[in-house]
Amino acid sequence: MRSREQIYTTHVYNRLLTRNQGNPSEEYKRIALRFPAILRKTGLTHSMGYLTNDLQGAYRDYFNDIVSILANQDIAGIQFPSDASKVCPFTQSLSQDQYIYATQELLVVSAWIKHFCE
Repeated sequence: MRSREQIYTTHVYNRLLTRNQGNPSEEYKRIALRFPAILRKTGLTHSMGYLTNDLQGAYRDYFNDIVSILANQDIAGIQFPSDASKVCPFTQSLSQDQYIYATQELLVVSAWIKHFCE
């Protein structure tokens, strides 16, 4: 049986492999390198607001990658909405325990994306 980390790693790797044959754009890499720190510093709702504020180009790609991985109910205990306009209200409606869990899940995914972009 594989651990949650191993499952996330596989999903992130496969998702990034389909993005420009495994070579994401420089802007995507820049976002991927900064996002885990933004998440730690500002929290789940603000960091998702940061991504969805300008949902074009690499921001849209990064958001879609995160949501597609976290939308997999087999991995994440909380299913993120795929519609960008519903993400911030969704994160605000979570209970404290769910908010902490969702933040941890997003941090794991964003850290693996960062790792594969380095």
